[in-house]
Amino acid sequence: TSARPYVRDNSQKFADKIQKRTSSILESIKSDIAFNGHTIKIDHSQEAILNFTESDDKALIVYGQAGTGKSGYIKDAVESIKRIENSIVLVFSSTDFDVTDELSILTQFGDYQIEDLFSLYTSEDKKYCIIESVEKYTSFKNFEFLQKAIRKFIDNGWRLIFSIREQYLEGFCNVMLDNVASDRFCVNSINATVLAEFSEKYSFKLPSNTNVCNLICNLFYLKLYLNQYFSLLHLYQSYHSLKILIWS
Repeated sequence: TSARPYVRDNSQKFADKIQKRTSSILESIKSDIAFNGHTIKIDHSQEAILNFTESDDKALIVYGQAGTGKSGYIKDAVESIKRIENSIVLVFSSTDFDVTDELSILTQFGDYQIEDLFSLYTSEDKKYCIIESVEKYTSFKNFEFLQKAIRKFIDNGWRLIFSIREQYLEGFCNVMLDNVASDRFCVNSINATVLAEFSEKYSFKLPSNTNVCNLICNLFYLKLYLNQYFSLLHLYQSYHSLKILIWS
């Protein structure tokens, strides 16, 4: 794709803005939990990412229930992809594609169109675009523009990685990835064994209530539990009390 004169004259500025968007999204993702001077991190295997980069698939869908660590997995995946020689990886939020017309997809960065992005990266052998939280497409004014953008990325030699909540997976694949060669990877909650290992390694007590223990196998709730561990520990013997704290 040849660049328009405006893009050629402002290519570095455009590239900087695109990279800044990628950095902003990644910085907002917390892939670990801070507790009492320790950093607790789930080291998900990057095998799915590596297999994807070596395959002929055009898309990888990272799915799971809310709070299981999909975004953290994506953040780690970016670091794995960066190690691939002569590659580029960009990260967008799905809401970046919630626009009223196709020409508006990249106007948050200036007078640019999606084809202008493709013209920036013609020398890289491996090109990856990550789109976070694509379940939000269901609330878009018109999700056709996301659909078209996906097709354009693929047609221009890019490979796509999506994160999505599990309940939206099939609908998204049917609507957005029809006839697109793709693979899937599920990010699950940690199990009771891993939770017990964390408890011993990082010196925090687990609740005696089984329901609470099951709840904090989800990383979202585990982070909340540990953030309030010392001040509100007595509450966590009650499943009901923890739910009240979460939603208050």
